[in-house]
Amino acid sequence: MFRKVVSQIMLILLLSSGLALILNSQSVKATRSIEIREDGTIYPPTAPIKRDGEVYTLTGDISQSIIVLKNNIVIDGNNHIVDGGLIGDIGIDLSDRFRVRVKNITIKNFRIGIHLYGSSYYNEIANSTIIGCGTGIVMKGFLDKVPHYNKITANVITDSTEGGVLITPYQAGSSDKPHHNTISQNIITKNEQYGVRSESYYNELTFNVVKGNKVGVLLYGDASNNTVSFNTIIDNAEEGLCVQGSHNKIFNNTIMGNKYGVHIKPTGIIGYSGYCCYNEIYNNIIANNTWYGIYIEAETQFYKTSNNRIYHNDFINNTVQAYSYNSENTWDDGYPSGGNYWSDYNGTDLYSGPYQNKTGGDGIGDTPYAIDAVKDQYPLMEPYIIPELPSTTTLPLFTSIATLTLIAARKKLQKQFKV
Repeated sequence: MFRKVVSQIMLILLLSSGLALILNSQSVKATRSIEIREDGTIYPPTAPIKRDGEVYTLTGDISQSIIVLKNNIVIDGNNHIVDGGLIGDIGIDLSDRFRVRVKNITIKNFRIGIHLYGSSYYNEIANSTIIGCGTGIVMKGFLDKVPHYNKITANVITDSTEGGVLITPYQAGSSDKPHHNTISQNIITKNEQYGVRSESYYNELTFNVVKGNKVGVLLYGDASNNTVSFNTIIDNAEEGLCVQGSHNKIFNNTIMGNKYGVHIKPTGIIGYSGYCCYNEIYNNIIANNTWYGIYIEAETQFYKTSNNRIYHNDFINNTVQAYSYNSENTWDDGYPSGGNYWSDYNGTDLYSGPYQNKTGGDGIGDTPYAIDAVKDQYPLMEPYIIPELPSTTTLPLFTSIATLTLIAARKKLQKQFKV
């Protein structure tokens, strides 16, 4: 009888221990994330985050996700690390948030570093490092809710297994595209698939260094009315810039050392229009790309790549300067504005005028530069003067690095080819 009672007691103890382990396990799982709640409180209260009014400052490193449920706040990482340990889902979740500023933080080893999902607007991610995530920053729409007017400024986004920055609708070809977002003054490097991929419209990508990715900048699907300007896009394994949409403006970039400098290429996927038309590409340095300076895919019954304007660019020492077949585009800005500079152009400048039949040079070659069946009617005899950064613009350290990278690239060109 005594033995039976002891056995029952031991069984109860074992069951209690097992239940305690289960409850403890559930408790650990429940605290895998930290919440900044709508009422301003922090959960769990032991999290290493200090609140001072609307400013939340990290006081130590964190190995959990941060879910933000409150608007109009600042999250200051205070140079601490949020580390997902390669199993975390989202580093900082800003879904449906507005006017949240995240700064001075390092986020690493999550599936997504920072997520702006649904109706996320007027948020800013600044002066931070996002490293070793699946995708560094994702802006994603859902139904009628889309991220808009967000700023990604002065960050380092690197070593992602997918890409640096993704701007996308909920599903391919849907209308819930993010818009009017700005990506500026960032260093976006060594991401396995792409630096920036944007399937959206009216976004701005400016003053960034995009280097050493598989594809530098991808305007994907039916991306339209985006602006890509003053970027240094260099040493990417495939395209420096791949354009798969229409009505985009691409100017004042340095695009060097890629396989393709610029590739105009319809998506070729069901659900997209297949139109790459009415893009404007001007005032760029496109140099030392190992396959093509610019490559425009041929038109077919289903894909259109005509009515693009390419002018006032400097095409220097690309293996093939330009390729275009069965596609009608404009390669100059008329007379006397002129076309592009081609480093392998060997024409003379003895004449002037719209028909180059008046005595006296005008800085424009007397004969067109042939690009398959189409031509640059007014090739420039000297490199086009690419406008420098405005001297009155005050830019942080990251843009200084971008400018130094640009200067180094131009000096390399000057030594290699007298420009």
